[in-house]
Amino acid sequence: QTIVGEVTEVFDGRTFSMATSKATFRIQLQFVDPPLPSQPLHDVVKAHLSSLIKGKIVTVRLSSMSQGVSI
Repeated sequence: QTIVGEVTEVFDGRTFSMATSKATFRIQLQFVDPPLPSQPLHDVVKAHLSSLIKGKIVTVRLSSMSQGVSI
């Protein structure tokens, strides 16, 4: 299953929110292991992902879904 929507917020180096015409989803990218908030480069990694996708229309292929969180 795929969903298409606009990225509205980036939470860290692998988690973001996207809005579709029907709902808002919190998406977590697979196989990405960014630094934790307490670790060096956390802000750099978050800013980089944000610069790549925030405000853009993306297509996400879901591998699983649980309580509104796609993984």
